[in-house]
Amino acid sequence: MTLNHSFLIFLLSACLITSCENRGVRVDDVKSVEPNFQPVSEAAPQETSHSSEEILFYGVFFESHFNEDTVFYPNGKITLIQGDGSIQEIEIDDHGNYVVPLSLENHCEIHFEAPTYYSKFLSIDTRGIPDSIFGAGIIMPTDMSLHQNENELVADILMQNPIGKAFMNTTIGDFGWDLDYTDSLKKVIEHLEGEAPLL
Repeated sequence: MTLNHSFLIFLLSACLITSCENRGVRVDDVKSVEPNFQPVSEAAPQETSHSSEEILFYGVFFESHFNEDTVFYPNGKITLIQGDGSIQEIEIDDHGNYVVPLSLENHCEIHFEAPTYYSKFLSIDTRGIPDSIFGAGIIMPTDMSLHQNENELVADILMQNPIGKAFMNTTIGDFGWDLDYTDSLKKVIEHLEGEAPLL
């Protein structure tokens, strides 16, 4: 399929202009940015100590998961890009587990990549979270998988647009993922891959 640049922008604009419905990710109400995953990790890491002024973002970076057999990316990479431009590579253990402590009052991106796969990244804005929302702390369990890179337009979209956005939504008074945004982006990708009509 061949799309010129103007039409591609039109597709993105048509699907990304949606209502902003945010979902909480506090300890008592956690959500994954990609809820269709069969989660590999169910509980927060217990051995690592973190500051009470941090949000605990963690999960499993995996290629596929069937029953008890999980395949992890042998050359996978996770990168944290802070709002000040500093870059940190995140450690991934032999089972694909990763932990990213996120500081408050910051806007960062978390990038996931592996050779021959589409890269994805998440945008997380922790600015403006009041004490009434932060409470005893916030955890964000998020397992991530990638798909084979088979479409140049899809790869370009995913390089320029986060697959998920989390922020403090003052309209609804909560911090969490904008799931409507993620669903809209998925519709564009599915259309480009010929999997579904563009609604």
